[in-house]
Amino acid sequence: VAWDRGRYPYLTGVRWDVHAPLTLVLQNRAQTEIALVTVDLLSGAITPLHVEQDPIWLNLDQDMPRWLPDGSGFLWTTERDGEWRLELRDPAGRLVRPITPLDFGYSSLQSVDTRKRQVYVRASVEPSEGHVYRVPLDGGAPEAITRERGQHSVIYSRSHESYVQSVHSLDGALETRVVGGPDRAALGCARPRRANSLAPGPGGRRGAPGCRWRRGWRERSCGSLQGVRLDLQRGRVICPIEGNLGDRPLSDQARPPPTPRVWR
Repeated sequence: VAWDRGRYPYLTGVRWDVHAPLTLVLQNRAQTEIALVTVDLLSGAITPLHVEQDPIWLNLDQDMPRWLPDGSGFLWTTERDGEWRLELRDPAGRLVRPITPLDFGYSSLQSVDTRKRQVYVRASVEPSEGHVYRVPLDGGAPEAITRERGQHSVIYSRSHESYVQSVHSLDGALETRVVGGPDRAALGCARPRRANSLAPGPGGRRGAPGCRWRRGWRERSCGSLQGVRLDLQRGRVICPIEGNLGDRPLSDQARPPPTPRVWR
């Protein structure tokens, strides 16, 4: 693949989403210009999609671009209006519409529901908080999914009928909840053994009260929430093994983690 490496010496991103062209993100040395281009797989020729410019500095969003699964366009983020905004562009790179409004505090894209043509984003104008919102792709006001004060993030199932919600509240409680069903009921929650708090809780409390599993789920604790898998069908939490690619079953959670093997 050949491009003007004198103008754009930095290759800052490569995306190849389903039903989408191979897409490169290029940047100049002064980091004041970003070029989004697609690549022809047969000839290696590039086609410009969009150029972002700023006289001072351009930040990079490593999650972008995000092509829609049907290939009808892609999502892009920009600070062109003085703050981060998510926008929808057509396959030729032309702006269709901004997705998030001004004074919204957009921070990241959480998930895309193409069936219902809506996206889930994380945003807040309050630095100590981060909330999840549902925003229509075809225009409309954001709808808040989370309201409890703190830092929220979600991981949705493919159908977007269930999701795993992580909540780091301002009093230091760190909790993961499994939410699903037509009524979006909480199926259960889990707490790690240790948590790094944003603010000290009363009496050093860790974990919010009333954290109980429902529908056959049992409360379990893992050393870290990172890498934890939640089996929605069998109602169980699978903790990762540190230094190993396997999973640690629930019955083994009380055992010390295995000693990583040293290869010589």
